[in-house]
Amino acid sequence: MMLCRMMEGFWHRNPAIQNRSSAAGLQLFMSHLANETKPDGTRVRKHRTLETYCSVARKWGLSPKGARKVRKRIQRAAFIGGLTQRRREEQPTIRYRILHWQLYTWGIADHIGHEVYRAGLYLILATGCRAEHLSRIGRVVLEGDRVRILWGDRKIRESRNSFLDYKFSWSCSPPETLRSTLKRWDRVHDFLTKNAKNTYCAANRLNLFLNRGLGARVSGLSTSYFRRRMSTILLNKVATQELGGDDFEDLLDHRLGTGKAKYRLEGDFGELVLPIDLFDGC
Repeated sequence: MMLCRMMEGFWHRNPAIQNRSSAAGLQLFMSHLANETKPDGTRVRKHRTLETYCSVARKWGLSPKGARKVRKRIQRAAFIGGLTQRRREEQPTIRYRILHWQLYTWGIADHIGHEVYRAGLYLILATGCRAEHLSRIGRVVLEGDRVRILWGDRKIRESRNSFLDYKFSWSCSPPETLRSTLKRWDRVHDFLTKNAKNTYCAANRLNLFLNRGLGARVSGLSTSYFRRRMSTILLNKVATQELGGDDFEDLLDHRLGTGKAKYRLEGDFGELVLPIDLFDGC
């Protein structure tokens, strides 16, 4: 839809394009996007962004003359997608049992596994973030009783570029063997989060890492489990007024209402809080 709006605006500002073929009109539009600059002279869009735009335009058959038709196709697809999402949400809530802490800290404490994988698991445990958002962490600072995360873009909050604090008492302090890797996270995370196709791969790699290490598939040991675990802990903090609703939404990147309805585990939240010094001496 964004490309449709941009192309329609470009078309209205340049009516002569109406006399060009669809392919020529699309090429002129993309050239305009590629050459657009900021006041300081730098390009507005990166090469990778332009490649994505071209791919989307080819997929939907986008052209200056066909933009209106494509808009209707997208609206219909969005409507069908909305119905599918509603059916999925109306299904019975999936129950996630509380797992023993040794299961979801095994991959972090294990000295044999690759340190970037272990650091990624720790950050998911400490923040409740999605595995694919590990690549959006700009900096990791270990400070006193908490880990400070500098977030870039996030799914709901979008552009952030601000630090958020996650207390060790909600998860645990990282082992000494991981601290140097965490401090260099912005420079080393590609080993876990990037592949040749430039698609999300962190979740699959971490699941494979855990399943191989434990010798079996562990039901519930996934990003969804970690998110529910952190939601359960922080929802209790909100209920006891130790944490505000806005803080909850900032930290977990989903709405307070969504957390209450979907992202929570059965059982006592106290069972989910690990000892702060769990890894001391590792």
